[in-house]
Amino acid sequence: MLLKAARNFFLFTTATGLLLLSGCSEAPKTEPWKDSFSQGVEFTFTDQDPLAGKVAGPVNLKIAKSPTGFQTYLVYWSSRPSEAGRAALVGRREIGSFTANPLLTLPPGTDKVGDYLLLYISDGTDSNTVYTGKFARVADVSPESAANEQPQDPQEQGVMVPGDEGQGPAQGAVQNLQSNSGKIFFDYDQSTLKEEDKAKLDQAYSGRTDLGAVELKVVGHCDERGSNAYNLALGLRRAQTVKNYLVQVVGLSAKNIETYSCGEEQPFVDQPTEEAWAQNRRAVTLAEDRQPYNCAAIAQQ
Repeated sequence: MLLKAARNFFLFTTATGLLLLSGCSEAPKTEPWKDSFSQGVEFTFTDQDPLAGKVAGPVNLKIAKSPTGFQTYLVYWSSRPSEAGRAALVGRREIGSFTANPLLTLPPGTDKVGDYLLLYISDGTDSNTVYTGKFARVADVSPESAANEQPQDPQEQGVMVPGDEGQGPAQGAVQNLQSNSGKIFFDYDQSTLKEEDKAKLDQAYSGRTDLGAVELKVVGHCDERGSNAYNLALGLRRAQTVKNYLVQVVGLSAKNIETYSCGEEQPFVDQPTEEAWAQNRRAVTLAEDRQPYNCAAIAQQ
Protein backbone atom coordinates (compact mmCIF):
# COMPACT_ATOMS: atom_id res chain seq x y z
CA MET A 1 0.00 0.00 0.00
CA LEU A 2 2.73 2.46 0.96
CA LEU A 3 4.74 1.51 -2.13
CA LYS A 4 1.72 2.09 -4.38
CA ALA A 5 0.99 5.50 -2.78
CA ALA A 6 4.60 6.57 -3.22
CA ARG A 7 4.56 5.49 -6.86
CA ASN A 8 1.33 7.41 -7.54
CA PHE A 9 2.72 10.55 -5.87
CA PHE A 10 5.85 10.32 -8.01
CA LEU A 11 3.83 9.98 -11.19
CA PHE A 12 1.58 12.91 -10.22
CA THR A 13 4.42 15.27 -9.39
CA THR A 14 6.34 14.28 -12.51
CA ALA A 15 3.32 14.80 -14.77
CA THR A 16 2.54 18.10 -13.09
CA GLY A 17 6.12 19.26 -13.60
CA LEU A 18 6.04 18.34 -17.27
CA LEU A 19 2.72 20.12 -17.69
CA LEU A 20 4.12 23.27 -16.13
CA LEU A 21 7.24 23.11 -18.23
CA SER A 22 5.33 22.57 -21.47
CA GLY A 23 2.68 25.23 -20.81
CA CYS A 24 4.74 28.04 -19.31
CA SER A 25 7.82 29.97 -20.25
CA GLU A 26 9.88 32.54 -18.47
CA ALA A 27 8.26 35.97 -18.62
CA PRO A 28 10.15 38.31 -20.96
CA LYS A 29 12.46 40.63 -19.13
CA THR A 30 11.56 44.26 -19.45
CA GLU A 31 13.87 47.22 -19.23
CA PRO A 32 11.96 50.00 -17.46
CA TRP A 33 14.59 52.63 -18.28
CA LYS A 34 13.55 52.49 -21.96
CA ASP A 35 10.25 54.17 -21.12
CA SER A 36 12.17 57.29 -20.12
CA PHE A 37 13.86 57.53 -23.53
CA SER A 38 11.03 56.40 -25.82
CA GLN A 39 9.45 59.73 -26.82
CA GLY A 40 10.02 63.45 -26.41
CA VAL A 41 13.64 63.28 -25.23
CA GLU A 42 16.05 65.91 -26.55
CA PHE A 43 19.81 65.55 -26.11
CA THR A 44 21.67 68.53 -27.63
CA PHE A 45 24.94 70.43 -27.63
CA THR A 46 25.64 73.95 -28.89
CA ASP A 47 29.24 74.98 -29.54
CA GLN A 48 30.19 78.45 -28.28
CA ASP A 49 33.96 78.33 -28.82
CA PRO A 50 35.12 80.36 -31.86
CA LEU A 51 38.36 78.40 -32.29
CA ALA A 52 38.58 75.63 -34.87
CA GLY A 53 39.03 72.23 -33.29
CA LYS A 54 37.86 73.56 -29.91
CA VAL A 55 34.37 73.42 -28.44
CA ALA A 56 32.60 74.82 -25.41
CA GLY A 57 29.05 75.17 -24.21
CA PRO A 58 26.11 73.43 -22.59
CA VAL A 59 25.13 69.80 -23.05
CA ASN A 60 21.37 69.80 -22.49
CA LEU A 61 18.96 66.96 -21.80
CA LYS A 62 15.19 67.36 -21.96
CA ILE A 63 13.54 64.33 -20.37
CA ALA A 64 10.12 63.95 -18.75
CA LYS A 65 10.89 61.02 -16.44
CA SER A 66 14.25 60.00 -14.97
CA PRO A 67 15.29 56.39 -15.70
CA THR A 68 14.71 53.96 -12.83
CA GLY A 69 17.38 51.59 -11.53
CA PHE A 70 20.29 53.82 -12.53
CA GLN A 71 22.23 56.52 -10.70
CA THR A 72 24.43 58.33 -13.22
CA TYR A 73 24.31 59.95 -16.65
CA LEU A 74 27.51 59.48 -18.66
CA VAL A 75 28.43 61.41 -21.80
CA TYR A 76 31.05 60.06 -24.22
CA TRP A 77 32.72 61.38 -27.35
CA SER A 78 32.07 59.37 -30.50
CA SER A 79 33.13 59.43 -34.15
CA ARG A 80 29.64 58.32 -35.22
CA PRO A 81 26.07 58.34 -33.84
CA SER A 82 26.38 54.83 -32.45
CA GLU A 83 28.32 52.82 -29.87
CA ALA A 84 30.73 51.65 -32.56
CA GLY A 85 32.45 55.04 -32.53
CA ARG A 86 32.61 55.59 -28.76
CA ALA A 87 35.77 57.24 -27.48
CA ALA A 88 36.73 59.18 -24.35
CA LEU A 89 34.43 60.06 -21.47
CA VAL A 90 33.28 63.70 -21.53
CA GLY A 91 31.75 63.77 -18.06
CA ARG A 92 29.16 62.40 -15.66
CA ARG A 93 26.22 63.68 -13.64
CA GLU A 94 24.25 62.03 -10.85
CA ILE A 95 20.68 61.44 -12.02
CA GLY A 96 19.27 62.52 -8.67
CA SER A 97 21.07 65.87 -8.82
CA PHE A 98 19.91 66.72 -12.34
CA THR A 99 16.92 69.03 -11.97
CA ALA A 100 17.72 71.70 -14.59
CA ASN A 101 19.93 72.13 -17.64
CA PRO A 102 22.72 72.07 -18.48
CA LEU A 103 23.45 68.41 -17.87
CA LEU A 104 27.14 69.16 -18.41
CA THR A 105 29.11 72.20 -19.52
CA LEU A 106 32.19 71.92 -21.72
CA PRO A 107 34.68 74.65 -20.70
CA PRO A 108 36.30 76.96 -23.31
CA GLY A 109 39.17 75.35 -25.17
CA THR A 110 37.88 71.77 -24.91
CA ASP A 111 39.39 69.63 -27.66
CA LYS A 112 36.84 68.33 -30.16
CA VAL A 113 37.49 64.58 -29.92
CA GLY A 114 34.56 63.41 -32.05
CA ASP A 115 31.63 64.53 -34.16
CA TYR A 116 29.02 63.26 -31.70
CA LEU A 117 28.21 62.99 -28.01
CA LEU A 118 26.54 59.77 -26.79
CA LEU A 119 24.33 59.57 -23.68
CA TYR A 120 24.68 56.57 -21.37
CA ILE A 121 23.23 55.64 -17.98
CA SER A 122 25.06 53.73 -15.25
CA ASP A 123 24.26 52.02 -11.96
CA GLY A 124 26.85 54.21 -10.24
CA THR A 125 29.68 51.67 -10.20
CA ASP A 126 29.86 51.55 -14.02
CA SER A 127 29.48 47.75 -13.85
CA ASN A 128 26.15 48.16 -15.65
CA THR A 129 26.40 50.87 -18.30
CA VAL A 130 23.74 51.19 -21.00
CA TYR A 131 23.62 53.32 -24.16
CA THR A 132 20.29 55.15 -24.27
CA GLY A 133 20.28 55.54 -28.05
CA LYS A 134 20.48 59.34 -27.72
CA PHE A 135 23.25 61.28 -29.44
CA ALA A 136 24.05 64.93 -30.12
CA ARG A 137 25.90 66.24 -33.16
CA VAL A 138 28.95 68.37 -32.36
CA ALA A 139 29.15 71.07 -35.03
CA ASP A 140 32.40 73.03 -34.68
CA VAL A 141 31.07 76.32 -36.04
CA SER A 142 32.02 79.68 -34.58
CA PRO A 143 29.22 81.90 -33.22
CA GLU A 144 30.32 84.68 -35.58
CA SER A 145 30.06 82.57 -38.70
CA ALA A 146 26.73 81.12 -37.59
CA ALA A 147 25.33 84.61 -36.97
CA ASN A 148 26.49 85.84 -40.36
CA GLU A 149 25.31 82.80 -42.29
CA GLN A 150 22.43 83.67 -44.60
CA PRO A 151 19.67 81.15 -45.32
CA GLN A 152 19.83 79.61 -48.78
CA ASP A 153 17.14 78.37 -51.06
CA PRO A 154 17.20 74.54 -51.22
CA GLN A 155 17.36 74.58 -55.01
CA GLU A 156 20.47 76.78 -54.85
CA GLN A 157 22.08 74.16 -52.60
CA GLY A 158 21.56 71.50 -55.25
CA VAL A 159 18.87 69.70 -53.23
CA MET A 160 16.69 67.60 -55.50
CA VAL A 161 16.50 64.27 -53.66
CA PRO A 162 13.09 63.00 -52.47
CA GLY A 163 12.06 63.74 -48.88
CA ASP A 164 9.05 63.87 -46.58
CA GLU A 165 6.30 66.46 -46.76
CA GLY A 166 5.94 69.16 -44.13
CA GLN A 167 8.33 71.24 -42.04
CA GLY A 168 11.39 69.69 -40.44
CA PRO A 169 12.29 69.58 -36.73
CA ALA A 170 12.93 72.74 -34.74
CA GLN A 171 16.59 71.82 -34.29
CA GLY A 172 17.91 71.58 -37.79
CA ALA A 173 15.22 73.69 -39.43
CA VAL A 174 15.42 71.49 -42.52
CA GLN A 175 13.03 71.93 -45.40
CA ASN A 176 11.50 68.81 -46.86
CA LEU A 177 11.83 68.46 -50.55
CA GLN A 178 9.37 66.30 -52.47
CA SER A 179 6.16 64.32 -52.13
CA ASN A 180 5.55 61.00 -50.42
CA SER A 181 5.93 59.22 -53.76
CA GLY A 182 9.59 60.20 -53.86
CA LYS A 183 10.78 58.54 -50.64
CA ILE A 184 13.27 55.70 -50.58
CA PHE A 185 11.68 52.59 -49.02
CA PHE A 186 13.24 49.35 -47.80
CA ASP A 187 12.08 45.78 -47.31
CA TYR A 188 11.75 44.36 -43.82
CA ASP A 189 15.12 44.15 -42.01
CA GLN A 190 16.94 45.19 -45.20
CA SER A 191 19.18 48.09 -46.18
CA THR A 192 19.55 47.31 -49.90
CA LEU A 193 18.36 49.78 -52.52
CA LYS A 194 15.77 48.49 -54.95
CA GLU A 195 16.03 49.28 -58.65
CA GLU A 196 13.09 51.69 -58.61
CA ASP A 197 14.70 53.67 -55.80
CA LYS A 198 18.01 53.84 -57.61
CA ALA A 199 16.07 55.31 -60.53
CA LYS A 200 14.58 57.96 -58.22
CA LEU A 201 18.04 59.05 -57.10
CA ASP A 202 19.36 59.04 -60.67
CA GLN A 203 16.44 61.14 -61.88
CA ALA A 204 16.80 63.63 -59.04
CA TYR A 205 20.26 64.70 -60.24
CA SER A 206 19.95 64.09 -63.96
CA GLY A 207 21.65 66.82 -65.97
CA ARG A 208 23.18 68.67 -63.00
CA THR A 209 26.71 70.04 -63.35
CA ASP A 210 27.30 71.10 -59.71
CA LEU A 211 27.16 67.70 -57.99
CA GLY A 212 30.31 68.37 -55.97
CA ALA A 213 28.64 71.33 -54.24
CA VAL A 214 25.47 69.52 -53.14
CA GLU A 215 25.14 69.22 -49.34
CA LEU A 216 22.65 66.80 -47.79
CA LYS A 217 21.37 65.06 -44.69
CA VAL A 218 20.19 61.47 -45.11
CA VAL A 219 18.06 60.12 -42.26
CA GLY A 220 17.28 56.41 -41.94
CA HIS A 221 14.09 55.13 -40.30
CA CYS A 222 12.66 51.74 -39.26
CA ASP A 223 9.36 50.24 -38.23
CA GLU A 224 8.70 49.47 -34.56
CA ARG A 225 9.68 45.80 -34.61
CA GLY A 226 13.02 44.92 -33.04
CA SER A 227 14.99 46.52 -30.22
CA ASN A 228 15.74 50.23 -30.16
CA ALA A 229 19.49 49.61 -30.43
CA TYR A 230 19.07 47.29 -33.43
CA ASN A 231 16.76 49.71 -35.23
CA LEU A 232 19.13 52.64 -34.67
CA ALA A 233 21.90 50.62 -36.32
CA LEU A 234 19.60 49.47 -39.15
CA GLY A 235 18.44 53.04 -39.80
CA LEU A 236 22.04 54.17 -40.05
CA ARG A 237 22.83 51.38 -42.54
CA ARG A 238 19.88 52.52 -44.67
CA ALA A 239 21.08 56.11 -44.62
CA GLN A 240 24.61 54.98 -45.47
CA THR A 241 23.31 52.90 -48.38
CA VAL A 242 21.67 55.98 -49.91
CA LYS A 243 24.82 58.01 -49.31
CA ASN A 244 27.02 55.35 -50.93
CA TYR A 245 24.85 55.32 -54.06
CA LEU A 246 24.82 59.10 -54.29
CA VAL A 247 28.61 59.17 -54.01
CA GLN A 248 29.66 56.11 -56.00
CA VAL A 249 27.07 56.22 -58.79
CA VAL A 250 25.50 59.68 -58.95
CA GLY A 251 28.73 61.57 -58.26
CA LEU A 252 28.09 63.62 -55.10
CA SER A 253 30.91 64.37 -52.65
CA ALA A 254 31.07 62.10 -49.59
CA LYS A 255 32.25 64.92 -47.33
CA ASN A 256 29.06 66.88 -48.09
CA ILE A 257 26.61 64.18 -46.95
CA GLU A 258 25.80 63.57 -43.29
CA THR A 259 23.98 60.39 -42.25
CA TYR A 260 21.65 60.02 -39.26
CA SER A 261 19.39 57.36 -37.82
CA CYS A 262 16.13 57.78 -35.93
CA GLY A 263 15.51 54.04 -35.65
CA GLU A 264 11.85 53.52 -34.77
CA GLU A 265 11.43 56.88 -33.02
CA GLN A 266 9.88 58.84 -35.88
CA PRO A 267 7.20 56.74 -37.62
CA PHE A 268 5.54 58.33 -40.61
CA VAL A 269 2.40 56.29 -39.89
CA ASP A 270 2.05 55.38 -36.21
CA GLN A 271 0.00 52.18 -36.52
CA PRO A 272 0.89 48.50 -35.89
CA THR A 273 -0.04 47.28 -39.39
CA GLU A 274 1.93 45.89 -42.32
CA GLU A 275 0.91 48.89 -44.45
CA ALA A 276 2.17 51.35 -41.84
CA TRP A 277 5.40 49.47 -41.24
CA ALA A 278 6.12 49.48 -44.99
CA GLN A 279 5.88 53.30 -45.02
CA ASN A 280 8.05 53.64 -41.91
CA ARG A 281 10.98 51.67 -43.38
CA ARG A 282 12.40 54.61 -45.28
CA ALA A 283 15.31 56.95 -45.89
CA VAL A 284 14.61 60.67 -46.12
CA THR A 285 16.98 63.12 -47.77
CA LEU A 286 16.95 66.72 -46.56
CA ALA A 287 18.73 69.98 -47.23
CA GLU A 288 21.92 70.32 -45.17
CA ASP A 289 21.66 73.32 -42.85
CA ARG A 290 24.74 72.55 -40.71
CA GLN A 291 22.59 71.90 -37.63
CA PRO A 292 22.10 68.57 -35.83
CA TYR A 293 19.05 66.53 -36.74
CA ASN A 294 16.95 65.84 -33.64
CA CYS A 295 14.75 62.78 -34.07
CA ALA A 296 12.65 63.57 -31.00
CA ALA A 297 11.92 67.21 -31.92
CA ILE A 298 8.93 66.39 -34.12
CA ALA A 299 6.69 63.39 -34.62
CA GLN A 300 5.99 61.64 -37.93
CA GLN A 301 8.82 63.38 -39.79
